[in-house]
Amino acid sequence: MLSAQNNALLWAIRRHPPESIAICSSEHTLTYAALNHTMAHQVDAWQALNKDSGQRVALALENCPAWVVLDLAAMQCGMPNVPLPLFFHPRNGCTQCAMPV
Repeated sequence: MLSAQNNALLWAIRRHPPESIAICSSEHTLTYAALNHTMAHQVDAWQALNKDSGQRVALALENCPAWVVLDLAAMQCGMPNVPLPLFFHPRNGCTQCAMPV
């Protein structure tokens, strides 16, 4: 597994000018500063929850800025991300979507 410190994508994100636009959708715009701040907040939350190594996360979201942030935060934590299609639903057995599994 590639460590977060050596991940080229995370390194490139940290190197962009903070005021530049990182993510833009019809509803949201994030600068690189906001992206890094939001990622760091999610990383802190997951690290507080997951004291053990080897954790992974499953995300059941549409393609949206939140999915990108969560995917990058999981990458930074070294947690594999399992994207779940939206047709997965609690009544079909998915009970912890967007939570560490």
